[in-house]
Amino acid sequence: MCSVEVPIESFLSEKATRIVGFEKEQEFLAKLDVFDKISSQRKLFYIFFNNQVDDDLRFSNREIAQWAHVPLQEAFVMKIKLLFGWRFAPLVYEMPSDLSVFKPFSSSVQQLFLRPKYFQASLWISLRQDIRRAEKLFMLIGENRLSFLLNAQYAFEEFVIERLGKVHKEEEIVQFKEYIDVVVNEDQKVKIFPFWQMLQPDKCAIDEHIQKAVECIEQTSFKQVYLVYPKNKMFKKHIPIKVPHLDLLGEYRIKIVPYSMRSILK
Repeated sequence: MCSVEVPIESFLSEKATRIVGFEKEQEFLAKLDVFDKISSQRKLFYIFFNNQVDDDLRFSNREIAQWAHVPLQEAFVMKIKLLFGWRFAPLVYEMPSDLSVFKPFSSSVQQLFLRPKYFQASLWISLRQDIRRAEKLFMLIGENRLSFLLNAQYAFEEFVIERLGKVHKEEEIVQFKEYIDVVVNEDQKVKIFPFWQMLQPDKCAIDEHIQKAVECIEQTSFKQVYLVYPKNKMFKKHIPIKVPHLDLLGEYRIKIVPYSMRSILK
């Protein structure tokens, strides 16, 4: 391991939730301190979900705001019902005990087609598109298994790269398996390692992450490396890392960076 001079004693690595999502009534949500309410935790899941699915399956901002107050399973069922044409689906309802709640969809759609307004070509096309979206979403949650789980590490990586794309519109951004490169030119480039791990001051468990940064400085042309973690109340400031033997290689920068996710709550 590397010999590192850190401006605080060390870090405590709490075992973060490795998955986010739901299996029927059971929810697996990220309990970051900035997301202390369950509705906020669900909003975080929806953002993670939207970053990983096709555009036509994403939840709108309006849907997220309304359905953050109901269990994830119910929200997915309601969205599928609405896409199938059940326009009267309420925002809150009792989940039926019988999990075959989707069986009536085909007959329901046939009845909708018999209504005069659906003979208009544009409405017919729109309805067919919604039905295809509903079928895709239904398959995505395992049909009647009603389950969707995300790898939290991968979801965080996608969140970071999506935010980077909005901020660094002119720079080249390339995503690899473990890191993200942001390149302005050969002299201005940063390598970012995102980690879904909750940090607090005082104790340690990230030496292997710091070692990745050291190896990057030693073995590549990148001289700026950021180790990125979710921001929390105990971890709010950038922390520079000094590694004595790297001074011989010239100017370099290694930082531990708290990454804010508060934009989700806006």
